[in-house]
Amino acid sequence: LVENEKEVYAGMADIAVKTRTAVKNAFDEEGVYVRFAGDRIDVLPGNSLHMLLFPYEEGLELNVPEEVRNPAVCDITLSEKVLQLALLVENVYTVHGLGCTTAAHTEEDLEFLGNACRLAARRIKPYL
Repeated sequence: LVENEKEVYAGMADIAVKTRTAVKNAFDEEGVYVRFAGDRIDVLPGNSLHMLLFPYEEGLELNVPEEVRNPAVCDITLSEKVLQLALLVENVYTVHGLGCTTAAHTEEDLEFLGNACRLAARRIKPYL
């Protein structure tokens, strides 16, 4: 990692941004509003951690754990349990939102994840 840090970390940042875009687009296309924790914070651009949130209202800042983990602000059960089960049905195992991306993830992985999220959103939407 030290010898190749510029390439490795730049590649991971790129795949992280593409992951968030693919997931957000999939849910948007199905009419399910989602946000990623920290998506408006520029301190860690290209952050590979992906905590997907289901806020009840659009436009909230959601910058601190007290907001992100507040069941009056975000649907915690949906993000921590229902999403995991809906994605598991689509052959995607996740932890804590969506887990993280790594240098091993490929464009094909992102396409698979995006499609799985689209199908999960379809499965979830009737119950929102």
